[in-house]
Formats: sequence, structure tokens, C-alpha cells
Amino acid sequence: ATVARDGDDIVLSAQLRRAVAPAERTEWDVQTTILAVTFFEELARTKADVLATLNVSLSEQERADIDAVLTRHAEAFARYARGAALLGSSGWSDSRAALEAFEQAAERDPNFIDAKIGAAEANFRIWRNGWNIAKDTRDALDDLNTLVDEVLETDPNLADALSLKVLSALYEVRRDDALSLAQGAVF
Repeated sequence: ATVARDGDDIVLSAQLRRAVAPAERTEWDVQTTILAVTFFEELARTKADVLATLNVSLSEQERADIDAVLTRHAEAFARYARGAALLGSSGWSDSRAALEAFEQAAERDPNFIDAKIGAAEANFRIWRNGWNIAKDTRDALDDLNTLVDEVLETDPNLADALSLKVLSALYEVRRDDALSLAQGAVF
């Protein structure tokens, strides 16, 4: 798939190919130009089309996840994607840049929950590593807890936020709290 910007439009070109002997064939193909402001909605429809072509059965939650539009702000998504790539790298020094990218994404779209979770996870890594020079570890823990609590106010069942809350309790050696939080998330 390729995605390119052309002024206020996004040009999307994607193909799903079946590579099975004796011949390769195209199962699904899209070439479209989308207004940038509706790109993320169109992307959700494109994902649904691919899954329909593959004849994949999804649970109700999986369908909701596929249909979800994380943000409608292209610049916020670009910052989020940069933060996610940096957080996924193995270098501890990338934590600061990842945190900054997630914070910039959340500034551009204050309702972008995944950007806030990314910032919380970056703060968790900074705090957990202790020796990280990105920021004071106590500040990282405070920011982690603030972000997680803010996200849980929006969605009290968000797995990523709950897991960060449980992990921070475990690393603080508050095992009873961690167990209680984990049980509350499951039951």
C-alpha cells in the first residue's frame, strides 16, 4: 500500500494479492483519492473491505476495534506514529523523543486516547528504568498516574490503561494493589 498527500487530498493505493501456486492473483484492489479531513473514516472502511474479501469472522469487539477512528487530525496521527515507532525501538534513549511525540499528538487532538496512553507508557519506561535522563523519575511516575487516571475517566475498562496501572503497582512493590486492580479488570 502507498499513501501520499496531494494538497488537501490523500491518494491511497493498495492491493491484496494471493500468492498461491500455480499463479498469483489480485484479490482486492483500491486506487482512490480521499479528502484529508475524511481519510481516517475511509481507512476504517478500507480495513473492513479487506476483511470482507478475506472472509474473516470477527467478534463484536474486534469489529469495533477495526471500525474505530483513533483521531481525525492527520498531524496528531503522524506524531503518534512517530512516538509508537520510537517506543517500539530497543533504545532506552528514544523514550524522551517518544514522549515528546505522544505529547504533541495529544496537544493537537486532546481526545486522542491512544496518544495519551503512549505518553503514559513512555513515562512508565522512564520511571521504571530509573537511570533515564529524559526526566526525573518521580515526575515520570506522577505524569504516568495522571494520564492513566484521565484515560480511565473516559473509559474505565481500557485494557492498556489498566495494565499500566497494574504494572506500576507491581514495580512499586504494591502487590496487593496490583492484584486488586487486575482482578477488578477481569471480573
